[in-house]
Amino acid sequence: MICSSTSCRRDRCCGTVRPPRRRASRNSWSGSAPGGFSEIWRIRIAGAGHRIDSPAHAQGTIERIVVLSGGLRAGPVDAPVDLAEGDFVTFAADVAHFYQALRPGVDAVLVMTYPAAS
Repeated sequence: MICSSTSCRRDRCCGTVRPPRRRASRNSWSGSAPGGFSEIWRIRIAGAGHRIDSPAHAQGTIERIVVLSGGLRAGPVDAPVDLAEGDFVTFAADVAHFYQALRPGVDAVLVMTYPAAS
């Protein structure tokens, strides 16, 4: 869908993420809440086998991922899990971790929660 609104940004159109034209894309939104700060990421990976590596985040950071379509291997480097459409996983992201497409067309939502600053 193409929007004619002048308030739309390049990566969002009336709150709807436009389809990417790259092999992988990440769109994010963020906000704070009592007890920490969270970011919501939309991850799309077009090609099977494509992998996104992520270094360890701050101590106590947690990631939650739900797969909307496709197949995704994700989690800590030493303990990843395979996810299919509709699957959900939570893991500590204060260690090196990754996201890898098992099949073409991965679409997932990731919520990253950082601990409150001391």
